[in-house]
Amino acid sequence: MQFCLRLVRQPAHEEHCCSGREHGDVSRGSLWSHSGSSEQRLHRDGMCSSMTDRARLIAGVLLALAIASCAGAAVENHTTVEVSDSAGVSIVSVRIAEDAQTCEVSGETLRIGAVDEAQGTALYLVNGAVFLSDGRIAVVNRGTSQVKVFSPAGDLLSEFGRQGQGPGEFKNLWSVHVRGVDTLVVGDYRPWRFSFFTPEGELLRRVELKPAVIERPDFAIPLEIGAGFVMEEPSFQVQDEWVDRVVPLRVYGEDGEVTGTVGDFWMDRVGYQSKEIGYVGNPIFGARASFSHLRDDLVLYGTGRYEQLEIWNIAGELQGIVRWKSREREVPPTDVDVWRRQRRESWEARFDITPQMEQVIEAQIGEHLPVAHLYPGHDQVVVSQEGGIWVEEYRRPLDEGPARWWVFGTDWRFLCSASLPSDLRVLAVGGNRVLGLARDSLDVEYLLGYDVEYPPARSP
Repeated sequence: MQFCLRLVRQPAHEEHCCSGREHGDVSRGSLWSHSGSSEQRLHRDGMCSSMTDRARLIAGVLLALAIASCAGAAVENHTTVEVSDSAGVSIVSVRIAEDAQTCEVSGETLRIGAVDEAQGTALYLVNGAVFLSDGRIAVVNRGTSQVKVFSPAGDLLSEFGRQGQGPGEFKNLWSVHVRGVDTLVVGDYRPWRFSFFTPEGELLRRVELKPAVIERPDFAIPLEIGAGFVMEEPSFQVQDEWVDRVVPLRVYGEDGEVTGTVGDFWMDRVGYQSKEIGYVGNPIFGARASFSHLRDDLVLYGTGRYEQLEIWNIAGELQGIVRWKSREREVPPTDVDVWRRQRRESWEARFDITPQMEQVIEAQIGEHLPVAHLYPGHDQVVVSQEGGIWVEEYRRPLDEGPARWWVFGTDWRFLCSASLPSDLRVLAVGGNRVLGLARDSLDVEYLLGYDVEYPPARSP
């Protein structure tokens, strides 16, 4: 296995300012913009014309050290170069080789779900799960407006909640997080609110945001006790032309009052797939950004467009960057043709193709849709219970076999690659376990568990 790792500390201000554009629009919220083979740095709050002399000096030192450490075939597995600066931004860059060190993933060790209640616990519209400190699993089951709690072996222990607006009820159940020692923070919307429960279902308190947020955000996240919450401001305005969606990430106190803004962040590119039937979506191979709670008051921003993650605190200060390089990302036209064929075959296998269904299919795969010129930098991003980071490589039409994941430790350094089923939506990682959601050919939902063996002397 070969990879080169560079750890650099740079100021979070002028050294990170350089111009960049994507699809002709200025993107705010990502530090790095790639155009062809070049890299251009883009400040979170706008553009400036050039790097400072100090930034050029640091970049030159980094380049020289990178060449010295990464040249030739005989690179040590853990070659590390460190350059420090007092401002405190850590940049970790990794070149991931095909034979990168692996985390061994077992076969399926847990399965929760059934066709109907007569055969076990049926799941429907699962949208989140967390591990508790003793190995129990709390699951958001939107189909019944309940949170279900299972033993580590998958036995149903308790369930709470129902449709409604009263105490312990959910109007539109959406998410679950764990805070402190096994306090469950459950999100529902119209309006958005956080409800705090014990694993046994006792309601501790409820926080409604001020001013009220009616629509559902993509990401609403409780931070550590006392640090409040962060939530991206929902934005659903669609224009006739495709545009980049840039949203503010708001900070809320423990009482639900707005206390500030981390910054404005690029989320995705949106437009009408079909104005006639009201279908809105992303370009073919369009990227989507994400937010996660890392630890303390730190938020992990998955840029989506780039092979890069950014770590911000709630004061809006950049704390770190994790960057990697695995394979070239240009989209060949043949991949677009394969993708369209695969999508059509999938629909035809599941549905009777009526004229109405044909209209829906055309809206989502038709020749009129824009196509990204680069594959997304990553797909799912999951933060483990311990604060490690799991990043799924974006799956391409001709990829075969399991999905590849890059695993970074709590120090943000590359730990290993891991292979998981390609149709698995990973919901939680904790200790040596991974939990994900999958569906069978009948669309029955199952929670599947896997054990992970990490490389010696490294923690997830």
